[in-house]
Amino acid sequence: MIQILWEDERCQTLLTQFARDYSKAQRSLEVSELAGSAAFEILLTLVLAAVTAGTGAIVNLASKARLARQMTDLGESLKELADLKKVVNQHGEKRALRTQATGDITKDLPVDNRPPPQNNPPPKGDYMPREGVTPLDGDRVYKRDHLGGDTKDPYTLQEDGKPLGAKEGVMPADALGLDEFDPELQKLIDEQGYPDVAGREDFMNFSDIKPVELKEGETIYRIVDEGSAEARGGSGTYWAREIPQNKSAWRDGYAVKDSWNDNGYYVEHTVGPEGMKVWEGTTAGQKYETFEGKKFYLEGGQQQLYVEYNSIPNLSPKVTTWSDAAQ
Repeated sequence: MIQILWEDERCQTLLTQFARDYSKAQRSLEVSELAGSAAFEILLTLVLAAVTAGTGAIVNLASKARLARQMTDLGESLKELADLKKVVNQHGEKRALRTQATGDITKDLPVDNRPPPQNNPPPKGDYMPREGVTPLDGDRVYKRDHLGGDTKDPYTLQEDGKPLGAKEGVMPADALGLDEFDPELQKLIDEQGYPDVAGREDFMNFSDIKPVELKEGETIYRIVDEGSAEARGGSGTYWAREIPQNKSAWRDGYAVKDSWNDNGYYVEHTVGPEGMKVWEGTTAGQKYETFEGKKFYLEGGQQQLYVEYNSIPNLSPKVTTWSDAAQ
C-alpha cells in the first residue's frame, strides 16, 4: 500500500512539502535532511494509524508530532487512494520502491526539486477574507485571516515589511497604559453610573483617563467589522469623536491590532436628551508579540471614548469607503 501511494507523484509532493513545513515548525532539523525521509515516515505513520485503528506501532515521527495519532481518518483516505491506484497499476508498468543503489530506503527516495507553494509564507499585504462570514453591507467581506506573526497574535505584513500602521522596535514608555485605576474614579462607577472600565481592566488601554458626560446632540463614531458586537445587534465599548482619516491612521492612532478588528464599516450615535456618561482619554499603545526577532507596536495617542457595552441599540453599520480598507 505504501509503495503504491509513494509512487503517486502528487501524493509524494504533498507529503514532502508537509515534511519541510514540519521541520520549520520544529526548528530542530535541517529542511534538507527531512524532505525525503520524514515524508516517507509521515506516510508510513498515517497508513499504520489507519490499518491499526490508531493503536498499532507508530514510527519515531509520531513521538514528535502529537497530532499523528489523530490522523486515522487521513490514513483511511490514503487507503482508499491506494485501492484506486491498484486498479490503475494493473494496467501500468511496475517498479520497486527500494532501488538497487544503496538498499537504504531513506537515501534512495527521489528528490523533489519543485519550488514550494506560493502561499507559504503568505505574500505581504495578501488579503484573505474569512470564509463563512456575511457582509454587513454590500458584497465585500472585510473580516480576514491574518497569516503572519505569532499564532496567538497574528498580523498581515504590508509591502514595507510591517503590519499596517505599526512601527518597528520597542514601544516608547509614554505609550504605555495605566497600571492601576484611581479608587476615587472607581466611586464614579459604583455610585454615579459611569461605565465599568475597571472590571476587565480596560483602563489599561488608556494612558490617561477622565470621566466625561456627553451632551445632547453630540455624535460619536466606532469602526467595526463582521465580527464585532454590532454584527450581532449589540454595541461595543470603544468609540471616538470623529472617523479616522484612513485605516492606517485608525490602526496606529487607536492601537487596534490586526486580529481584533478589520474595519470596513462604521456606526454612529447621536446623544439624546438624557446625555451619556463615558470615559475619555489618550489611547495607550499596543505591542505585537515578538516573532522571529521582530518587534512591532501600534503607538496610539488619539483620544478615545469608553462607552457602556450594549448601551446603544439599533445601530446600522455603513461602509467606510477608505481607500486602504482592504490592506
